Amino acid sequence: MGKVRVALLASVLAPVVAHADPQFPPRKAGLWENTMTMSNATMNGQKMPGTMGPPGGMVSYSCVDPASDLKLMKRGETAQGGCAPPVFAGGGDSFTMQDTCTMQNGATLNISSTMTFLDDQHVVVDAKTSGTQMSGDMHVNSAWTEACPAGVMPGDYGMMMNGSFMKQGNVLNMP
Repeated sequence: MGKVRVALLASVLAPVVAHADPQFPPRKAGLWENTMTMSNATMNGQKMPGTMGPPGGMVSYSCVDPASDLKLMKRGETAQGGCAPPVFAGGGDSFTMQDTCTMQNGATLNISSTMTFLDDQHVVVDAKTSGTQMSGDMHVNSAWTEACPAGVMPGDYGMMMNGSFMKQGNVLNMP
């Protein structure tokens, strides 16, 4: 289940962070908090209890600037990790995305999401997933929090542990 959830997270959060075609409104540079919750989930036909994940949702952080968004835009326009290139539609502050992924075990996953840019400091994504092994609803709330902390570079992403940023990688170093 962990690999599927990570694939879902990557598939849904990438559009929030990436500025793929069409052109999304610009986001404020700084530290963004991304909170994901999943509900109405089924795994192999079995309903999962309530909301999945930790109370309050799964939280990650990313340090955003125009260069890191540009790098993600280029990645968001191509197929990634078993997924077809996403198909975007919309304009202004509301966009839709359709995507299909094939997991390593051959299972398929279809993702249909709506991204709403409330302003340059707040983006919301609501997604419905369906597939051969899993389905459910996902909500991602992505909000600007502050300037990136000292030592956190543009493109860095990770988690907070005891009030400190724990880097997991940097999008500018990805292929």
